[in-house]
Amino acid sequence: ASDVYKRQVPFLLLLRDRNSYINISMRFISEEKQIGLVFLFAGVWFYFTGLIFLFNQAFLIIANLALLTGWVCYRSPSYVALSCANKDNVLFNATFFGGFFLMILRCTVLGFLLQLFSGWLLLVNSSIILRCKFGVQLIVIVYISVSYTHL
Repeated sequence: ASDVYKRQVPFLLLLRDRNSYINISMRFISEEKQIGLVFLFAGVWFYFTGLIFLFNQAFLIIANLALLTGWVCYRSPSYVALSCANKDNVLFNATFFGGFFLMILRCTVLGFLLQLFSGWLLLVNSSIILRCKFGVQLIVIVYISVSYTHL
């Protein structure tokens, strides 16, 4: 039990109250998940930097690699393998990895559009949008699609 505690780091820092420390929260994030979050944030940063530099191929490829690495580190590799092998995610996987392959082949705009479509598929299939009424779904999907195409 002590070995598990050593690997976990408190998410919120301890506040000092007089001469004692009070733990604000008992939530812990393991080191693997912290590394995964760093890779995910780096992937998002490289993605937006690649878009700012007009679809820079190197930034977009680094962003994809960082996002995939962060996803594997944040979730377990077995979870990632099972979710990629899921029959419901075939279209999402094909469009995302097809876009990544097109970026490697120097078709960065087509690869970005294909990955944008995979993100749209992910939003459509997410449980948050499926719980909404149809009109709200349509408004949310159109708003997200328009906001991403104007980047």
